[in-house]
Amino acid sequence: MFYIIHQGEGIKTPIDKLLRPRVVEAVSATAPTKAIKEERLTDTQSKARKYQMRQQSSARKPAIFARQIMASPVIGVTTGQLLSELWAVFTENSVHHLPVFDQGKKLQGIVSDRDLLRFEANSNRNTNRYPVSQIMTREVVCAAESTEIRTLAEVMCRQAIGAVLIIDDEIDVTGIVTRTDILRAVVHQAPLELWT
Repeated sequence: MFYIIHQGEGIKTPIDKLLRPRVVEAVSATAPTKAIKEERLTDTQSKARKYQMRQQSSARKPAIFARQIMASPVIGVTTGQLLSELWAVFTENSVHHLPVFDQGKKLQGIVSDRDLLRFEANSNRNTNRYPVSQIMTREVVCAAESTEIRTLAEVMCRQAIGAVLIIDDEIDVTGIVTRTDILRAVVHQAPLELWT
């Protein structure tokens, strides 16, 4: 189950809603294609086809879940912290996304280093005067620890986001999964079957 956290309140969100395309792109007709005959395949293509056939015949493996790849504990900031303090947090912890909490540790939003770069580049403002709440994204896509990696990746692609916060039943943040975490799982646990 996914949640949208908005102003500290969790709203259960069906996966179908998150996977809906944002825009309908025009599709043009493609030219008809002909099948490639087996003898025309290069040696590399032939080996790749044999590998694919061997992979398809192997038994399916269990999917990897968010709890297995998430970074935890999560480093976060508060809504009142100044933007000038964010660079130090990003740099010291080698992260690109930070959840934003209020004083009661309730999730209020998420901020990325790109948000900060965009804010600074577009306005030439003095970041010492602005709080994190000025640039944070207020609607945060969150998922349960039992969410499969494939579903996380699909939601991240469709929503054009770089990270999903992982929450428990009380809607407390327990971890974060980024694109890097998913790629690392694919690299270190290859061959990886992303279905159950």
